[in-house]
Amino acid sequence: MNRKKHYGTFVVFCVMLAVCSISTANAQKVEIYDIYPEQVIAKAFRLDKSVELAISATVGSSRSANILKSNCWILDAKTRNLVWKFPKRRAEKIGSKRLLSVEDKILLPRGIYEVYYAIDPERLFANRNLFDIIFNRNQYGKGLSSDWGITVSPAESSKSDRFFHTCEPDRNNNAIISINNVFNDEYYKKGFSLATSLRVRIYAIGEGARSGRQMYDFGWITNLATYERIWEMKYRKTVHAGGARKNRKFDGTITLPAGDYMVHYVTDDSHSNEEWNKMPPYDPFFYGITIWAADSMVHPNVIKPITEISPLPPIIEITRARNNVFESEGFQLTQKVKLHIFALGEASLSRKMMADYGWIVDATTRETVWKMDYRETEYAGGGRKNRVFDKLITLAPGKYIVFYKTDDSHAFRDWNVDQPWMPESWGITISCPDKACQQFVKPYSEQSDPDILAQMVRIGNDEKVYQKFELHLPTDVRIYCIGEGSSGQMYDFGWIEATTTREKIWEMNYAETHHAGGGKKNRLVNKVIKLNPGKYEVFYKTDDSHAFRDWNTSPPEDEEHWGITIIRQPHDNF
Repeated sequence: MNRKKHYGTFVVFCVMLAVCSISTANAQKVEIYDIYPEQVIAKAFRLDKSVELAISATVGSSRSANILKSNCWILDAKTRNLVWKFPKRRAEKIGSKRLLSVEDKILLPRGIYEVYYAIDPERLFANRNLFDIIFNRNQYGKGLSSDWGITVSPAESSKSDRFFHTCEPDRNNNAIISINNVFNDEYYKKGFSLATSLRVRIYAIGEGARSGRQMYDFGWITNLATYERIWEMKYRKTVHAGGARKNRKFDGTITLPAGDYMVHYVTDDSHSNEEWNKMPPYDPFFYGITIWAADSMVHPNVIKPITEISPLPPIIEITRARNNVFESEGFQLTQKVKLHIFALGEASLSRKMMADYGWIVDATTRETVWKMDYRETEYAGGGRKNRVFDKLITLAPGKYIVFYKTDDSHAFRDWNVDQPWMPESWGITISCPDKACQQFVKPYSEQSDPDILAQMVRIGNDEKVYQKFELHLPTDVRIYCIGEGSSGQMYDFGWIEATTTREKIWEMNYAETHHAGGGKKNRLVNKVIKLNPGKYEVFYKTDDSHAFRDWNTSPPEDEEHWGITIIRQPHDNF
């Protein structure tokens, strides 16, 4: 499915406050009853002074009183901290109805509070037809009880009524950034700019698993100047967020220097505000990520919104990569620039190596200048083996070829574990981070490169091919040749002859080769030799097995260049 990028409203206030609009009814108690399937209900109240409250609550339980079908609790609206939860150990069982009830009292200081009641769909609706639960009253009666609910009121109404007011909660809570109405299978991002350094509170709730210590619904913050992830909601930084064990929470402060930032949040295919499949966390309507200024007084000009950023057209875009593909594209730089690389691929977790990945080669030297290394990637959502590289790199002036290859499983539209959070980007995308760099980028193709004197690649079995070239000056040439060899002998190989004398100027000997990736018999030569003025012929020969697109073992990393390429070398570096 297509991922949607969501950009919400941006709200900045000098002081972080909890806002509560007083209800017109202004009842002297909060009641939550008539709980419906898949629903979380929240109501709020305000205390104008410290008040002792009476709480009457009833929840559903399974045969074991330790397993609840429903639950209720109270949060402080400003701090988002839990101030009361249903005390099941002190609760009283009610007959044979599998109900637990409690009468409790709590003293709360002046402030705004939110009362929650929720059901556990895993416990209540297991092996049942949700349509019948919602629309058939008989089925409804089997799972839910009209006794379920909670009442919160002043313990001494005659003295405390005037200090207790029901109200509507404020979900944004005057946040710098608020991404908290999140649904399944989504990717959200919002940006902001800081004129000076600022200490911020990050409040993030998501889904994670203890096994593998992995997050599945989580957020992170990127510095837009460097594309560095300066903060990420990693499992080890989180604590239990209440409800199901997989609900995780980060609540802490960090200091951000002046600069531009993007806040990201991604979800997998289940368990969010769209539909909880287990008990929701204690703060379900803040599921996502919220950022506040941690200090009480911040000048409004310090924080400014960054609206939707229109990305520049990519230099290279090899995406939606399917299984068993090998693709390449070229570009040329006239000056040293920084480029943004966004690459999604598959990793072998046991070996900490990439199975689907990209890399960049200097077209003149054939040296790899960047490769998608597992150690420099981050988790990309979905299955644990989904990895992403999302950073800037610096490249010198020159000609470059970008490669991307996949193995035989887990790629676009053929996932064998959960897909990453941007499945359409499976592959590699290279972009300019700003408009200034675009003027230094030009297209590049090997076919039109005048410095490629001869090239015979993608050679199949049982072939012998040749090309001619002529030099008018003494010239350094690079020989880039990939072939098959073993036990000191070459079977697919190239050589160069002088046309007039038929003298072999150079031949691919096993001793000067090194491993080309894949099977051990894949061999590579990448060397520079000097040729005198004259006419030359380049040959390449293969035997009856293991050649382009007919491999009998794993192909080399650069399988598209199975053959030989002769490249004129510059006298001076760029």
